[in-house]
Amino acid sequence: MNYAKGYLMVLGGGVCWATTGLFGTVLFRHGIEPLLVASGRLVIAALLFLLLLILKYRSSLALSITDLPRLALFGFLGVAVFNFCYLQAINLLGVSVAVVLLYTAPAFVILISRILLKEMITPIKVTALFLTIGGVILVAGMYDPGRWILNLQGIILGLCAGLTFALITIFSKIALRHHSDITVTFYFIVIGAVFLSFLRPPWLLLQEGLSPAAGLSLLGLGLVSTFLAYLLYVGGIKYLEAGRASIAAAVEPVAAFSLAALFLGERLVPLQFVGFSCVVIAVLLLVFKR
Repeated sequence: MNYAKGYLMVLGGGVCWATTGLFGTVLFRHGIEPLLVASGRLVIAALLFLLLLILKYRSSLALSITDLPRLALFGFLGVAVFNFCYLQAINLLGVSVAVVLLYTAPAFVILISRILLKEMITPIKVTALFLTIGGVILVAGMYDPGRWILNLQGIILGLCAGLTFALITIFSKIALRHHSDITVTFYFIVIGAVFLSFLRPPWLLLQEGLSPAAGLSLLGLGLVSTFLAYLLYVGGIKYLEAGRASIAAAVEPVAAFSLAALFLGERLVPLQFVGFSCVVIAVLLLVFKR
């Protein structure tokens, strides 16, 4: 039962992350720079987590002073550096290439978890990994060589985004040995928000004169794409191996392109549906083949 619960939560977190494109598009069209959007979303999510802990899980706020440096490192690399690298990769390469590089993350997770978490690399995991990467390439439309933009800095940042995204999963598994998922997620988000606030203070959003649509999109980005996404994903990780959770989270680009087609009018081509199928098959392999 917990096994199934873990997959449902991880998949739910992936779907919540997928709404980033919808809400982010509205804000970008409003002229707000990506780094400021990232800072704002993390601060909103941090405040929501703080409210949740005060109202329901007050004891989860307690933290040993010796645990703080480790969680600070985890939050810095897994949240702040990830957001910075991913947004810069999007800026330099475009969304499609950045998404493909981001979803090298399951490969990093499988390799790192073998070393740090002693998780086995099985034929099922490897098969699911190749199906996932192939599916993401098709979903993102990167089967067309003309869509690849050769930019070394962007490629490095995209791979760093994949690595730091992988570290979210690894760090969460390590931190969950000593803390609840609520505590882990709260401190990850708060620490990430603090670091990004130094780069782009979120109160600058108040000077942007946000329209009602932009304001609601920012709230949605903080509530759905960040607060709920991390809450579900980290909560689901405690029931699953890191490698399996990371591959299952690749439902995000599938959901993101589907939402873009539904709400932003983007057209899907047959090869993208093939990519969708590859990712779905990969997740089903993980669920039914332990």
